[in-house]
Amino acid sequence: MSAPNNPLAETVTVVEPAWSHVDDHFIDGKWVTSSGAERINVVNPATGEVWASVPAADEHDVSAAMSAARRAFDEGPWPRMSPSERAEVLVRFATEVEARAEGLSITNTLENGSPIAETGGAAANAAGILRYFASLAPQLEREDVRPFPHGLGESVVQRDPVGVCALIAPWNFPINLVVIKLAPALLAGNTVVIKPASPTPLSIRYIVEAAHAAGVPAGVVNLITGPGRMGDSMVRHTMVDKVAFTGSTEVGRTIAAACGELLRPVTL
Repeated sequence: MSAPNNPLAETVTVVEPAWSHVDDHFIDGKWVTSSGAERINVVNPATGEVWASVPAADEHDVSAAMSAARRAFDEGPWPRMSPSERAEVLVRFATEVEARAEGLSITNTLENGSPIAETGGAAANAAGILRYFASLAPQLEREDVRPFPHGLGESVVQRDPVGVCALIAPWNFPINLVVIKLAPALLAGNTVVIKPASPTPLSIRYIVEAAHAAGVPAGVVNLITGPGRMGDSMVRHTMVDKVAFTGSTEVGRTIAAACGELLRPVTL
């Protein structure tokens, strides 16, 4: 006699991370082997197991990423497209992120221990951020003329991209606290170099991969991994025009001091 079917039984598909032990950074539209010899282990907080590792970028890697972003801004098509054209790419970008939701979620959980119930919404949240900023494109294209009091004249507000932006992210929300910086930077026509936190360097690769698949031109979005001290090289790099950072108060003070010294715009 055969056993009755269990109506509660389900087939569970385990999604494996797309990356574990890697040796490259994303620079100028392609994965490029790191010049640095040092590596950073990625530890599963639930087990203490080292399940992945990434290269620690050296000064050559940092300069290569900054040079790619600089060329893409100075010579590439992205800053010269209209905001509406860039918005179309951001909408495609959002769709590509959603298509990577499962892998992104499990990787994020393995990196920082956040429950799947939380990381399962990371892709949808990121896509929502991208679509929201895409919807703001008409505001960038609308003429903004502001009259002086008493009819004495008027001023015209023009919004231009800043240039190369260094985006430095924290470990606790490694996707959305990058995308909330990335989306407005891209809509405005900037190029970026992203540095994720050392404990969470892999989940952001899904975002970079999605941007490339959506048609973001080479050099516009670059990704390098490394220890916290690498952030200082990025912040002080001569090709950087703007810094955006989320992280500890101590590091924020250091970055604010550096940007004050350099008269470099910064968002903390």
